[in-house]
Amino acid sequence: MDETTPTKRRHDKSIRAFYPFMMVSGIIQILAPASINIIMQQLGIEEHLGGLFQVVYFSGLLLGTLLLTRFMQRYTIKQIMLIQALLLVASLFAASAAPWYFLLLIFFFFTGFANGTLITLPAIYATGVCGEDSPRVQNILYGFFSVGFVLGPLIAALIARENLSWRWCLAIPAMLALPLMVPIALTGMKKIPKPDKLSIASLRKILSFNRSLFIGLVLAFLLYAAGNASVKTWLVTFLEIEKGMVSGSAHVVLVGTATSLTLGRWACSYLSRNIDPLDILTFISISAGILVFLAPLPSSKAASIVLYLLLGFANSGIYPFLIGYSAWFPEGESSVVITSAVAAAGVGGIIFPYLIGILNQHINPILGMSSASVFAMGVVACVFWIKPHVIKSP
Repeated sequence: MDETTPTKRRHDKSIRAFYPFMMVSGIIQILAPASINIIMQQLGIEEHLGGLFQVVYFSGLLLGTLLLTRFMQRYTIKQIMLIQALLLVASLFAASAAPWYFLLLIFFFFTGFANGTLITLPAIYATGVCGEDSPRVQNILYGFFSVGFVLGPLIAALIARENLSWRWCLAIPAMLALPLMVPIALTGMKKIPKPDKLSIASLRKILSFNRSLFIGLVLAFLLYAAGNASVKTWLVTFLEIEKGMVSGSAHVVLVGTATSLTLGRWACSYLSRNIDPLDILTFISISAGILVFLAPLPSSKAASIVLYLLLGFANSGIYPFLIGYSAWFPEGESSVVITSAVAAAGVGGIIFPYLIGILNQHINPILGMSSASVFAMGVVACVFWIKPHVIKSP
């Protein structure tokens, strides 16, 4: 037997400890898109205010991600995960009890701050222990993350159908998070090299190592998040207003897209054992660019739903494959690459879903939803840009 086999098994076991809580992080990531219509209806607010719910979340996520490498200088992986998980729970409970929408936004900023770490740190750990196998492992890891995309809209659909208070949209994920911290608390984590702090000096080192790959990954994350967050944020509202779906039913479509996303990620992990991940990434990114443009256009409600479900499959492997290519950088620098890329995704999530909401409200919802294809085709361009740099093993 290969002498490295036991070590790999320990690594795999420790990575599995992240799976349950990744589902909670996924629920939080989809929380604004799944809940925004309920909150807008119950509080009597329109898109220009409702869109701020997603803006403050991604603003917090951006700050939390930017500070992560500094936290890693002082604390262990387990300590950071548990501290941020507790902050996540506290901020969600506080937001659920907020008497005013403005106060809700403040508390939800801290939810985004905590979730930025909880989404990014497992990816850094997986890169540190899996090396060139990282693109495949990231698909498994983020497959569990997208299970949260399934559960979040189901919770929102139940709340909408039972006409419950919007406060349950925030309180229920907080209650789920508490027991799912236990596997992380009980599992020993392998030490990985402490990363450089995210700074001008560390970015210069990365740029000198491979400028084109770094810029391509960062831009791809920004554009992917811009398009994906824009579609998810306004999908339920679009289906209810433009396609005439009843409250709660549109959430089921969001569940369907999340299910296809989850199955697609696990399929990508399996296929990447025998097919170059770059070939899969190229195919699905082109497919996503086409589908996000076409999905809002049909007059048939059923046709739009089918196209959005297919879009979930197309989007599935883009994020995990891209983040897996951080392993092509030296160990101490890969963490900075990941945090930079996720921070760029935070920027994309802050700005563009809000702008798409304004476009939907004041010009045309179909044009607004289809315009997200501009971001998707930008991702395709970035994939071709990085291709020469990742065709060889790191």
